[in-house]
Amino acid sequence: MNLWEGNNSDKALADWTHGSSSHNTLFRNRLRGYEPGGRYDQCAVHIAYYNRTWNVIGNVLGTPGYHTIHERSNGEPDNSWADRVIYRLGYRGKWDQPPHDDLATMDLLRHGNWDSVTQSVKWDPQITSQELPKSCYLSSKPAFFGDLPWPAFGPDVPGMEGKSPAQVRFWGPDGPPHPVPPAASETQRDQ
Repeated sequence: MNLWEGNNSDKALADWTHGSSSHNTLFRNRLRGYEPGGRYDQCAVHIAYYNRTWNVIGNVLGTPGYHTIHERSNGEPDNSWADRVIYRLGYRGKWDQPPHDDLATMDLLRHGNWDSVTQSVKWDPQITSQELPKSCYLSSKPAFFGDLPWPAFGPDVPGMEGKSPAQVRFWGPDGPPHPVPPAASETQRDQ
């Protein structure tokens, strides 16, 4: 039962190689799904086989102009070397070989996430509220945010992406360099 909140990263990965995980929440993160120089698996959220009961709520997912596929799941054909996908769900290490977990088995809740493929926020139709709390564990803006907007990330944040205090301390006020990924129309590198 882990909460990942307010991170700016290339992806969230729950693998199955060293054991599974369950009851984890990704909340208000900026997950680009692109790592410069990465050879494969350029996705924003990868929850592999045998990981159950995850929540993905209020995140900003993908890189505009780079990702072309919203989701790969239920054992459908998947090419981790070339597919530019937001969600890769239920696969083992050998992407196209069974067994796979289907979405019902995974018991995945997705609500209020913006993604760069659909260019929209997707809400779970069974949840009537479309309001996201500012935090899952803080009742008010922490002092260490100073004059930075809080929360830093989310579909309801102006521009969807601000800066976290850790980001500013590490990269300075201009933030990290974000290399422009190759366009979706460009040829993928050789396997």
